[in-house]
Amino acid sequence: MNSPTSKAINKPSEDFAIAPLFTRLQTYSDADFDASWVNLTPSELDSLAAILIRDLTANLNGKAIAPYLNALRHGSTDLLHSFSFRRFLFPSIHLPANFPQVKPPRFGDGDKLKFRVNC
Repeated sequence: MNSPTSKAINKPSEDFAIAPLFTRLQTYSDADFDASWVNLTPSELDSLAAILIRDLTANLNGKAIAPYLNALRHGSTDLLHSFSFRRFLFPSIHLPANFPQVKPPRFGDGDKLKFRVNC
């Protein structure tokens, strides 16, 4: 049963193409990633979508926005379907340059630790 409340909740995801993003993530396959092999959980799917949206938002710039606005204003649909993530910088997997250089801890897996609180 579709109540007015459930319709209102689903409306933004329809308006902003969130459902197609979820579908694309669930079915995506290329040389680096195959969704059918990793069996994404609903929580992982939500997190991936949120991360992609966050990164898109954080990396927007005029070179990315202007062609889409121009296409919208001139009725062109070619550009609207050709978005490329190559324009965006993805977070590094390396530690920051100012990360402290310390000896690795000498604890084995399963060792119990107690943290001292300096009060």
